[in-house]
Amino acid sequence: MKVFFYLSFLIFVKISIYSQPDLTSSRTLELLLEADGITKVDDINSYKKVYDKILTECKSEVSKEQSVFSKHEVIFNRLHDDYLKKYQNEAYINKLFKGKEFNCVTAVVLYNMICTDLGLEINLYESPFHVFITAPTPGNRDFKIELTDPVDGFNASLDNSEYVEYLLDYKLITEEELKEKGEVKILNEFISETHQISSRDLVAIYYANIGFYNLLKDSTAKAYNYYKNLFHLLTIQPEHNH
Repeated sequence: MKVFFYLSFLIFVKISIYSQPDLTSSRTLELLLEADGITKVDDINSYKKVYDKILTECKSEVSKEQSVFSKHEVIFNRLHDDYLKKYQNEAYINKLFKGKEFNCVTAVVLYNMICTDLGLEINLYESPFHVFITAPTPGNRDFKIELTDPVDGFNASLDNSEYVEYLLDYKLITEEELKEKGEVKILNEFISETHQISSRDLVAIYYANIGFYNLLKDSTAKAYNYYKNLFHLLTIQPEHNH
């Protein structure tokens, strides 16, 4: 029953978000904060001020003369130096902005918002239980940006054993799964099921995560009511003009 509600919720949210116009970074933040239960205008504006501060700092350190690679390196380092401080499996966008807690989804959301506002092209990818970024360069060489790894995550390149260790460290797989399936099968699963997603998909994944957190914590009835509130929020709230 829980799995049925979760999958139905994810499909509905993706359809709802795809029915909206292109999402600005401002609208993206509003949607995610609303998922966290933050709906008062003054509260939302307080988070927007935090985001504006982050964006201003990144803008001040990125110049037109820099290569695409260097621009991304500046943003990656700025975020990890000051804003992505504590990894949490269960992470909320409001706690990223005011508590510096993050997971792969919330960190990628923030990075994507910044790149949108700076006009930097990135590609978003989803693999089982994980999202990450690649960035194209003029020479047609994409490099990987793994925001959950502050040390080696920029231009990340891991061999098979290192990648499996990464999956274990960040609890994307368990020791039991590794013993049962073996390294080769685990790698094949993550590689074969990795696919590119859009910014709208990213927002949908965040909503699905929040719904799932509540589904695990609450009764099915409470989780169902929570989903209904989110359906209402996504389907009747009009796009704002900024």
